[in-house]
Amino acid sequence: MTVGTNIEGDQLMTLIFLNNYPVVVSEEGVLNVNSIEKRRVAAITLGQGQAKKFYESLKSIFESE
Repeated sequence: MTVGTNIEGDQLMTLIFLNNYPVVVSEEGVLNVNSIEKRRVAAITLGQGQAKKFYESLKSIFESE
């Protein structure tokens, strides 16, 4: 997820990393996964050019699997 902000003429991008966590409930002593919750695990802010390079490097790592 990216959010653009303009500070002093430089376009900044904040990359927000999310992870999926199961929401577990107990019903009559039985554990069940009720839903999936997204949680923010990290965020970094980079200049637009740096953000694009970082994104492309991550993309190339995960697409090669």
